[in-house]
Order: sequence, then structure tokens, then C-alpha cells
Amino acid sequence: MWGRYIAVGDSFTEGLDDRYADGSYRGWADRLAGLLHQQNPDLAYANLAIRGRKTDRIVREQVPEAIAQGPELVTFASGINDLMGPRWNPAITFEHMSAGLAALRSSGADVLVVAFGDPVDLRGPTVRWRDRFEVLNRGTVALARQHGCMLLDFWPITGVSHARHWSDDRLHLSDLGHQATAAAAAEVLGFGDGAWRRSVSSDEAQDTPLQRAAADVRWTMVHALPWAVRRLRGRSSGDEVAPKRPVLTSLTGHPLPVAPS
Repeated sequence: MWGRYIAVGDSFTEGLDDRYADGSYRGWADRLAGLLHQQNPDLAYANLAIRGRKTDRIVREQVPEAIAQGPELVTFASGINDLMGPRWNPAITFEHMSAGLAALRSSGADVLVVAFGDPVDLRGPTVRWRDRFEVLNRGTVALARQHGCMLLDFWPITGVSHARHWSDDRLHLSDLGHQATAAAAAEVLGFGDGAWRRSVSSDEAQDTPLQRAAADVRWTMVHALPWAVRRLRGRSSGDEVAPKRPVLTSLTGHPLPVAPS
């Protein structure tokens, strides 16, 4: 079992919007580290992910830092911030992704790649870019296989895109979504039991058209407009953010914070 685990990526891996009791972000990678710690009490964990990062910066900044720390396992998830750009070029994204995966694999690390799922059940920007999500998913899956990585492919898993797995901004996972992702990753790594799949059942109450319209208006004012303004100004939500856990640290001596009950 792995003794040194490093997570790289963007807000998905940083942990937005799954919070600890102190208000800091937890997320699926922290949850996976906790599960790995149960398998190996000597586990050391680092999380280099920063919200807003595109694939080129993840590969240019986070991948070399991860390699320098000698990880045995790396989780890699990227591409959402790329495809949300007005002039996304998938070939460039996949070129960067391939270089990052090649470097990680050449270092001797095992790599688990996350391929994002189908946003068909969501409202907001993600479902509008469903074609882009499909392109990103297919390219990510192909590169994971090409470089001999383990793969967590959410596209064929129905239910993951249902609203209860996502926060109010419709861009980041809820605590339940992060919990399911960590359990799914554990299953790919060989020590999960698959019980998480029951949490992604499609059985849920449907909002009325009026409720949906009101929710869409609120979402536009609270989340979409601020995001659009940042984009127009060339700003990122991660411009002033540092990695939350930049150095491999033992969870025995430095446990993860307690999550809210």
C-alpha cells in the first residue's frame, strides 16, 4: 500500500465546497487520504491543488513540485478551467496533460487520473458545455490508458451529476459529491467496496418550473455574474491562493482537521 500520496489539480481537488468545521476546504482528496491512512498508518499526504488552475499551470507548477517530493501515488484531475474558456483548444490541453502524466509516470509514481462525468442533469454553465465535457472526457481517458495510469471515469456512472452532489454554484461538488468521489477512487485503487454507488441513485424529488426558475435567477446573480466579471478582467479565483497542504506530512503526527458532523 502506498506510503506517500500527493494530489494535484484545481478546485475539484482542493476541495471546494466541502468544508471542515473551521471553514477550510476538505474535499475528496483529503477524504481519500483518510481512507489510505486506514490502510497504511504511515501515510504521508500533500495536496498541491489550487482553484482556478488550468492544465498548463498544473503541469508546469504542481507536477514538478510533486515529483520533487518523491510520491508513490499521485491523483491528477484537470481540464474544467480549460474548457470554460471562450476559445478552448482541446489539442493544447491534451498536449499539456500528456506531458504531465508522462513526467509523473517516469518518476516511478502510480497515477490515478480522474475523467469528469456527464453534466446532463445540471443547469448552469456545465450542461451548456456538454459537448466540451465529452471531448475532455474522451481525451482524458485515452491519455490515462496511453500512459499506463489508473482511471476513474465518471462519464458512464449515472446519477453523479444530480443536484445533491453539487454545491449551489453548480460548479463544485457538495460534501456528498466529494464523499462519493473519494469512495470511487478508493475502489479504483483496490480497497473500496462499491457501496458509494448507492448514493448516486437517480431517485429524487423534482422541482416545480417556478422553483427552478427562481433558483436559476439566484444562481445567475450570486455565482454566474461574479465569475463572468473575473473572466473579463483576466482574473482567477486562485490568484492569491497557496496550496493548502504543500509538503508531504504524516497523518499520524499531523491528522486532517475534524469535519463537521
